[in-house]
Amino acid sequence: MIKEKLGIKFYGRYMDDFYLIHEDKEYLRYCWKEIERHVNELGLSLNAKTNIYPLKNGIDFLGFHSYLTESGAVIRKVRRRSKNNMKRKLKKLAALHAAGRIDGKTVEQSYQSWRGHAEKGNSYHLIRRTDHYYNSLMKSKEAAQCQKH
Repeated sequence: MIKEKLGIKFYGRYMDDFYLIHEDKEYLRYCWKEIERHVNELGLSLNAKTNIYPLKNGIDFLGFHSYLTESGAVIRKVRRRSKNNMKRKLKKLAALHAAGRIDGKTVEQSYQSWRGHAEKGNSYHLIRRTDHYYNSLMKSKEAAQCQKH
């Protein structure tokens, strides 16, 4: 619908998430109304996060914040919220593992899943730091578990 009917050349979508890029703010408002009308006909609605922002603010999409540099390069960084959530989750998973409620393989799979997602962005240093954090958590939990036995 978007590409053909509205003639939007630059857009992205994945499942129920999408963005449009256009130089005319008024045309984007028109598109918003048309999309809202279309989704309402389907018995759906756009969420409260729907808004029009300047491209210089970047795009928050699929767990990444993407923005343009002055040279025109696209930088894609993992959302701050995603980083914090993973750190909190790793701490929780390591505690569950140390308590014997989950196995190390489950923790590893969860971390590798997030790591695979992070690798899709410009996240080399973030991944290195998080790898160190993960390794320190798991080593300290394994050491604590060995002392119990």
